[in-house]
Amino acid sequence: MKGPFRLLPLLLLPIASFAQGPNGLQDKTGSRCKLSFEYLSAPNRPVDFMARVINRDKDKNFVKEQKCAEVVEYDRGNYHVTINTFPPIERNLDMDYDESVVTIPQPGSVKFVCGENAITAILSKQVGDKFQAFDTLNFKDATPLRINIQPGIYEIRHRELRNPPGPWKMAAFKITSNNEQPVDLK
Repeated sequence: MKGPFRLLPLLLLPIASFAQGPNGLQDKTGSRCKLSFEYLSAPNRPVDFMARVINRDKDKNFVKEQKCAEVVEYDRGNYHVTINTFPPIERNLDMDYDESVVTIPQPGSVKFVCGENAITAILSKQVGDKFQAFDTLNFKDATPLRINIQPGIYEIRHRELRNPPGPWKMAAFKITSNNEQPVDLK
């Protein structure tokens, strides 16, 4: 190598933690993060649920109940969030930016129509390639039951409560946001 070379002095800077945020690099030491919720297809509509927020980094006993229509500040860190939808939605959040927004789908509804006999039923939601049971329903008469429920593919296994009990039957159904799906359990 030819030519004159200069050695530049080594710059020693204080160690700080930075994160790539929506507005460029931002210092993430010592400040707080806002947590809010919105619907996927209606971001301006208030979310009518509650969330349980648990800090997984520091105090394992830190649990806060938050109305999803409100914006609440938290220390930065890792949080487990459970939203009381039906079935519940669970998320793990690394809150490293000024604001974290949890987006959830708007619920649909299912209307179960029964016969005159009492029925017991197990409600399951598709998770991967299997169905996972999450609730038990009991129908005492032919009054239809309407339930707000998160979008997805479900099945209900049901049987009449008589002596002896009837055979188990199964009905599968799909829920979409803002739509009602009738399900006949006769």
